[in-house]
Amino acid sequence: MNGVISQVRKTFKSLFREDKITFISFIILPLVMAAIYGTMQAKSFDGKNNDMTAIKTQFVYNEQSDKGKILTSVLKESQVKNFIDTTSNDADCEVTISENFNDIKVKSIHCSDAKMSIVTSFVRSFSHNLNQYQVISNIASLQISGQEKEKLIKNMVEELQSIQKSPAVEEKIISGYKTLGSYEYYGIATFSFTSIILILILVNKFFADKNQGIVKRSFATPISKSKYLLGYAISSTLTAFLINLTYVIICRVAGISFKGNLLGIFLVAFVQSLLQGAMATTVIAFIKNKNIVNSVLGIFIVLPAIIGGVFYNGEIIEGNFFKTLNALSPNTLVLNAYKTISITNSISNAMGYIVCMIVIALVLITVSTIKVKVKWED
Repeated sequence: MNGVISQVRKTFKSLFREDKITFISFIILPLVMAAIYGTMQAKSFDGKNNDMTAIKTQFVYNEQSDKGKILTSVLKESQVKNFIDTTSNDADCEVTISENFNDIKVKSIHCSDAKMSIVTSFVRSFSHNLNQYQVISNIASLQISGQEKEKLIKNMVEELQSIQKSPAVEEKIISGYKTLGSYEYYGIATFSFTSIILILILVNKFFADKNQGIVKRSFATPISKSKYLLGYAISSTLTAFLINLTYVIICRVAGISFKGNLLGIFLVAFVQSLLQGAMATTVIAFIKNKNIVNSVLGIFIVLPAIIGGVFYNGEIIEGNFFKTLNALSPNTLVLNAYKTISITNSISNAMGYIVCMIVIALVLITVSTIKVKVKWED
């Protein structure tokens, strides 16, 4: 155990003496990326404190039906027009309503998450309030009074206003769904991306020690290979945790991101670090060639950039194929865990992602330990 502790101590000394630039870079890089992409993509998020213009929406329904006539009348009201614009030919959103108004589908054409939620809320509110105020029995003869119609519109508009005015992370849209602002999203997304790059740096640090003969000299001491690997795993995890925790604290204090449950955010940061350490350990246990390592991890770095929602809002992905690819991206678990806690302010809601990361990390460390005991660095 003394050998493991000695290796961890040596790694931390190296981090602060020789690798200070690396430490600082992995804090500054995601911050800069978040600032750039948060600014560039701000409109697609309709982030907090932004006034939202009327949403260009195309409604497809039976305008001649009794309920359809009432919806047509409601859509013409000036109060509703402040939120829903049905006059534009270039619609951002399409709403398809069945003949009986029971099946309502909202499709995004090029509509943001928040706008989609508002449109969905509008059509659900229309159906709900129509039933609540018991005008259904009068629809057959279209006997909806002006007072009932005014009450119907008033309730829908109040619900829409409450959605639009709420802060992005605290807003209640539909079914308890909330969304993140652009800076909050990219503060997390770019961080999940650079965390994979950090794995490559940790692995290359091992190969640098190997080339300098440090690894071979370590094996000349009483420390076993499995204990050396354990020391490497622990030191890599703690290095990643120190970097991750520093970044999270800076973003939270600056009000950029990670605004959810503080204990939950710290828990995810630790589990993320554990997974990074386990992945780095697995790489050095199974791959002896540095060039192959760089190629393999290069793929892991490119994938999140293309399908992992790092440089675009992952919520707007259309199609099952692309959604599946997004779910398989190496950064997805980390990204979704942070997002879930930031959105719901609850650890339990993110527990699925957290447990999954822990299980993967433990499996990787176990398999790596077995591999090293069989044959490694002979």
